[in-house]
Amino acid sequence: MTLADQHCLPCGKNGQALTPSELRQALAALPHWQCIEGKVPKLERVYDFKNFSEALAFTNRVGALAEQYQHHPTLTLAWGKVCVQWWTHDIQNIHHADVVMAAKTQRLYDGLK
Repeated sequence: MTLADQHCLPCGKNGQALTPSELRQALAALPHWQCIEGKVPKLERVYDFKNFSEALAFTNRVGALAEQYQHHPTLTLAWGKVCVQWWTHDIQNIHHADVVMAAKTQRLYDGLK
């Protein structure tokens, strides 16, 4: 079963962040995604589009996906670009659910091509 086929289960405040080894393994399965370090680490990918309309449509699709799983990213929309960041608010870190959602986001994008 691929990451994108897995179900995203919320972890709650008792969830465990990915270990550094698990994070490296996850990133290997998610080309073009990266871990952004900071106060709260986040999975991030910037997607490129031909225009604002395409970027907006993708943003809306990611928003619908987030609502479906009740797990919400930060979405930054600009002309021809959408930045998606996944992390788990309850643990202020990256959880397996974030990796699954990143893979589902990637599948949405790949389906546009």
